Amino acid sequence: MKLPRINRNLALSLALALTLVASSGVGLAQHRGGGAQGPPEPGFMLERMTQHLELTSDQTEALDQLFNTHRETAKVDRGQLREARRALAAQIHAELFDELAIREAAASVAVLEAEQAVARGAFLQEVRGVLTPDQQAKLEELIEMRREMRGRGHGRHGGGRGHG
Repeated sequence: MKLPRINRNLALSLALALTLVASSGVGLAQHRGGGAQGPPEPGFMLERMTQHLELTSDQTEALDQLFNTHRETAKVDRGQLREARRALAAQIHAELFDELAIREAAASVAVLEAEQAVARGAFLQEVRGVLTPDQQAKLEELIEMRREMRGRGHGRHGGGRGHG
């Protein structure tokens, strides 16, 4: 579906917010709109969802509770993953090569990433449970639009940039 430019930009903003919510469990940054500093704060995302999905006040309240429920868990999970990635990087760049240590550190990262993936899926399922079928369809369109933008280099890690 081809949207007019302004609607497409708004849709992409919402899709970004939802993708970041899903990818972080809940955005915990102290700023409103996200960007280079991290994910947008939950209040900003909820405001965008209310506008673009035309949420009722009951839906807004239910989603606000979901965001709050997942906030602290997501913060701890992201901190653990950040530390595990640092430990892996330290092993990779260590002066003496230690294959076992690298494998153990990589396995720790993998376990934490798997846990986050499950948490993201569960959170998104809870969000969908609050929405009507029409709102769920709009949400899926926005998420797909965000995936397409990421594939063209408009999101995190897109556009052929390397990680190393």
